[in-house]
Amino acid sequence: MEIRSLSTRVGVAGAFVALSLISLATVDGAQQSSATSPPATKAADPSRSGQPGTEHQVLNALVGTWDVSGQCWAKVGDTAQSVTGTDTSEWILGQRFVKSHARGTKASQPFEGIGMMGYDNARREYQATWQDTDCTGIKMETGTYDAASKTFTFKGDFKDDKGQTVSSRRLLEVMSNDQHKMTTYLTMSGQPELKAAELVFKRTGVKTTSAH
Repeated sequence: MEIRSLSTRVGVAGAFVALSLISLATVDGAQQSSATSPPATKAADPSRSGQPGTEHQVLNALVGTWDVSGQCWAKVGDTAQSVTGTDTSEWILGQRFVKSHARGTKASQPFEGIGMMGYDNARREYQATWQDTDCTGIKMETGTYDAASKTFTFKGDFKDDKGQTVSSRRLLEVMSNDQHKMTTYLTMSGQPELKAAELVFKRTGVKTTSAH
């Protein structure tokens, strides 16, 4: 999903991305940097192995089929544009990564995107990627997880079509096993931080009540 301004196109993920996933935000021309429980057994030394561990289990809250709704903004002060769609997120490759496939509409325009999310034992960080039908680049982010607030924080830097650096900050808050919220912020050169998107993911077929 992508926000179009006069000079810049910004893709809003997250993954949808769930990783949720997805998403996420990207800029055109950028070249960038059901749920099934994962295994409970953690490798003896996860930093030196390719086995999923405790950090991977946290991602299980994002696995499933989701109804997605929310808003996005092209620039500060703009009228919000409606975003609706669905996201299917599943474990792949021995429950090492979560793959998300999002389909929906933004301002009545269709979009489709695919995201990946996982935890790198060696680097000790969460990692996420996103690509969709509105761009040709792959969005890459690294992140952390705060257990107290049940919130992932992902960050990434990339170039816009004018060669200027754009920084993204994406918060993925797990509100319950059946609902999570993704909020994406962008900072462009010489401009204040923009709240680019706020999306709520509700598990398909489950009635939920907002926690916030």
